[in-house]
Amino acid sequence: MLVTGDNVITLNAKMYSPTGVPFKYWVMHSTLGARAAFPDKLLYSDSKGETELELSTRVYLDEGTKLFTIVAHDKDGLESRRNLVVRKTASVD
Repeated sequence: MLVTGDNVITLNAKMYSPTGVPFKYWVMHSTLGARAAFPDKLLYSDSKGETELELSTRVYLDEGTKLFTIVAHDKDGLESRRNLVVRKTASVD
């Protein structure tokens, strides 16, 4: 869990295919406790034939706890997920 008072964080991820198969990926986030709401998709793309990929995106935070999920999915249907929980606290100046 990351606890921050910052309004913006940079989400960095490095993905690779151990079998050498290209893959699609997406990043989504949801507010913890809002189970009825669908997650917001932040990014979606594919590896464009590459077997390794790095991504970086700035994410603006509202106060509260968010769950960020990075999903990679290959053509054979294999899927990998990684989660990051971020809690935004009140900014202290």
